[in-house]
Amino acid sequence: MTLSDYRRRGVLDALVLTLPAIPFALVFGLTVRESGLAAWLGWSTAPIMFSGAAQITLITLIGEGASLAAAATAALVVGARHLFYSFSMAPVMQQQPSWFRWCGPYMLIDQVFALCVDKRHLPAAEFRHYYLAAGATFWSFWMVFTALGLFVGPVIPQGLDISFATPVLFMGLLATAIDGWRKVVVAAVAMAVTLALLDLPSRSGLLLAVVVFSALSAWKSKDMLLGPAPVLAGYDLQGQLMTLEPKDEPTLIYFWATWCPICGFTISSIANIAEDYPV
Repeated sequence: MTLSDYRRRGVLDALVLTLPAIPFALVFGLTVRESGLAAWLGWSTAPIMFSGAAQITLITLIGEGASLAAAATAALVVGARHLFYSFSMAPVMQQQPSWFRWCGPYMLIDQVFALCVDKRHLPAAEFRHYYLAAGATFWSFWMVFTALGLFVGPVIPQGLDISFATPVLFMGLLATAIDGWRKVVVAAVAMAVTLALLDLPSRSGLLLAVVVFSALSAWKSKDMLLGPAPVLAGYDLQGQLMTLEPKDEPTLIYFWATWCPICGFTISSIANIAEDYPV
């Protein structure tokens, strides 16, 4: 695939996830209208923050009379999950040029993370073009539909409650990431913790649920890492089949590339470990 193919794929994949987010964007526009803030001021949080849930939290609390400091703190708590997105994407970002490392995280919203977390194996250029195409698609969509919500909101019948769009959107993102029973358990426990801590001030219960979710995810990963190693098979440069059978002792398997500068430093560290702990 060429770079243009990856850009096209990023746009198409993003469009699939923009459809269920349309009511979410309209909810934001309606929230701005009901908050009493100037429409332009409320909408300006879209390009500045580009984080739907945090924007709604900020605007809602300000509209309810909360202080700016309290509203900003609550928005930061809601947006704290993006820190964990950054942890997952950090190894990929380290392979990117400096301008992308500075600008790319601005687009790391829930949908972009859901699409790109499984694309981390791509070469740096291919990943970058896919990421930017998906992110730009979501950004354009969010700017347009949040602005549209400012005008559509007043004509929505009062009996029509579209606030369901927020949980439906995130449940859809969650469903795409669950592919095993362990992830079902982790998601269920995190959901239960969130509901139990729902009444904590400044929505700090959400942050605590994220911590619980991360701890359970680490436990799940630990079980996978400490399990028996799988049989690995591949071909060497001469085309000969090579296999690596599991052993009854700890085995370190490291994949590296000659063009990777970070790999050179890592290999030297592994050599030092081998000297300190000879087999």
